[in-house]
Amino acid sequence: MPRGGIRWTQGPDFGDIYAGCGFQFTEADVIAGTATKTCCIVDCPPFEEIRADLIGLCVKAPLVTQATYPELVRRFMEGALVAQQHKVNAYLINTMELAAGTSSYAIDTGAISVSLEAISYTAVGMRYRYRMAQSHTIEVVAPWWLKEQIKSDWGMRQFPPDVSDSAVNKWFSDRNMSVQWVFDFQDPTTDPVDQCLITFPTSVKVLMYPAGTWVKGSIDVINVDAIYDSTSLEQNIYTALFIEEGILAVQRCTHTCAVEIPVCVSGRTAINNIDTCLVPPDATAGP
Repeated sequence: MPRGGIRWTQGPDFGDIYAGCGFQFTEADVIAGTATKTCCIVDCPPFEEIRADLIGLCVKAPLVTQATYPELVRRFMEGALVAQQHKVNAYLINTMELAAGTSSYAIDTGAISVSLEAISYTAVGMRYRYRMAQSHTIEVVAPWWLKEQIKSDWGMRQFPPDVSDSAVNKWFSDRNMSVQWVFDFQDPTTDPVDQCLITFPTSVKVLMYPAGTWVKGSIDVINVDAIYDSTSLEQNIYTALFIEEGILAVQRCTHTCAVEIPVCVSGRTAINNIDTCLVPPDATAGP
């Protein structure tokens, strides 16, 4: 992004092309003179523009601390850089979540592994809208803790199946979905007194989009370290690190879906509960 942003055209949506183009009529229509060959028009799309947001980090350190405990300063800076990466990650995911809009809701099937079928239904709907190849990859972004909940649900069944990470990932890959287990997205809460106690959300939102939908842009603004200036020296401190970058995320094509499913770890299986049929997620229903 040499100019601090990008301009692009969204381009035609295949779903609109499929719905609006083409004609069909019978010989009787021709004889009756009612056959009108309608044409669809190629519109010249306007340019859209997005400008980068600024995100940065500044760390100052006492001169005496640097001189006597350099390993402490180094460890602090390493931690600050990791924290900064997580904040950038949260920014990108939040941008995608906002673009997805209102979530569709899956029914509560009493087991998280059964509710997962709502994700598969959504991927099928995306492929139908754009007439994608059945093997076209649908990206799935989900919080990391959801994977552990799925493994727990599988492990509670009467005949425990494979509950490895690869087995969970295979559930998605078998359906031509590529799942990303991420931090900084619907993170669970930790008890402020007893940090060993953790509370998970009762439902989880999963973001989905065809591969190639999102593009990330970044530009370095400034990146310096070990700055000694007269004002700071009078206070016996120095700037250990200062970084700033421009960053953006843009949905250049297709669309993003948000699917919210209830979180219930029970080991329940569909074969033992055949009174309810699985249905696609419903945007009008509540969680």
